[in-house]
Amino acid sequence: MLKVRVAVLAAALMLMGTGCGGSGDAPPDGGRALTGAERKQISQAQTRLIAECMRRQGFEYFEVAEEAPQPPEFPYGNDDPAWAAAHGFGVAYALRAVAAARAKDPNHTYVTELPAQRRDAYLAALDGDRRDPVTVRLPDGKALHQSGQGCTAQAQRRLYGDLADWVRARAMVDRLPSEYTRQVTADPGYRTALRAWSGCMAARGYAAADPAQLRTLVAPATTGTPSDAEVRAAVAEAECAARTATVRTARELQRAHAERTYANHREVIAEYQKLSVHALNVALEIVNAER
Repeated sequence: MLKVRVAVLAAALMLMGTGCGGSGDAPPDGGRALTGAERKQISQAQTRLIAECMRRQGFEYFEVAEEAPQPPEFPYGNDDPAWAAAHGFGVAYALRAVAAARAKDPNHTYVTELPAQRRDAYLAALDGDRRDPVTVRLPDGKALHQSGQGCTAQAQRRLYGDLADWVRARAMVDRLPSEYTRQVTADPGYRTALRAWSGCMAARGYAAADPAQLRTLVAPATTGTPSDAEVRAAVAEAECAARTATVRTARELQRAHAERTYANHREVIAEYQKLSVHALNVALEIVNAER
């Protein structure tokens, strides 16, 4: 199955656009924060390079102009009762959104219609195989592997120069939101608000310490529409979150924790931005060469 490619989390891009941690200083070595439009130019150039490479391998690869919209995320729970009344916990909604995006993706349609053997060859041409992997060791000890072969790796080398440097920088930046999210959920301010939320939920008949535990009590639907029980639980969650300002507190804390996280990883951000600027310059060369 064709893998869905997603951009770096919006929160990360927003904060990096302010100078990484609010310092406002330009990172060294030619790096800077890119705009959304500039990142889109890189994405379009990468897609074009992949398409050219795949056609040389005997496959079609379509350049899709627009990225599929992403379902909303609620890392600290939902505080919108109207949304909860319409979608419950939102799992079925998110899965439908992914399925709808795939249905509109000509590349997904193309690969799923290939014979099994041809499909395997397509995926190997696109994303490589297990030979010559690029391995990145993360601070938590986990290893991230990306094939050094295939059209995707070839396009990224063209754009970013050194594939290993790019995979490492991207992996390090992509993990930062999970780092500051953990800090938020451990913050005394959030824990206080969460206890108030839990008390509110208990008064409504739900013995849940946090939104994750609520979902173990009332399992969300993964297909179709949410049940009445799910909708009631989701609306209670949202109303209690709004009443106790749990989500608003978490968002305020997130801004502070995120700024500190990005400031503490300034060298990683600088490397990511330097490689991104390099990719933008190459992308512009590719576009200008075709005019």
